[in-house]
Amino acid sequence: MNETTTPRPLRTATIALVGALACGLVPGVALAQTAMTRAEVKALLKPCVPDYQNYCSDVPRGGGRIFACLVDHEKQLSPACAANLPKMQAAAAQARKTTQ
Repeated sequence: MNETTTPRPLRTATIALVGALACGLVPGVALAQTAMTRAEVKALLKPCVPDYQNYCSDVPRGGGRIFACLVDHEKQLSPACAANLPKMQAAAAQARKTTQ
């Protein structure tokens, strides 16, 4: 494996988290794609992949439960993920405004 190849388990978890969050597990993030590009959403969520794996991978999808789980574990999250939680919340709020 070369240095630019993402290890398969991490890649799978990244895809799962980004897909889950972008498809509505964080209320409004899917809609936020009208204000943010898919790449921007992915970049916002990527630092949270290891934290998702450690604390929230068993949380049922839907209704914002994964985001709530990350918030519940905020003190244990990596600094990069914790720093992105308000950005995720802001993106969701902006998306809700856009659709009203």
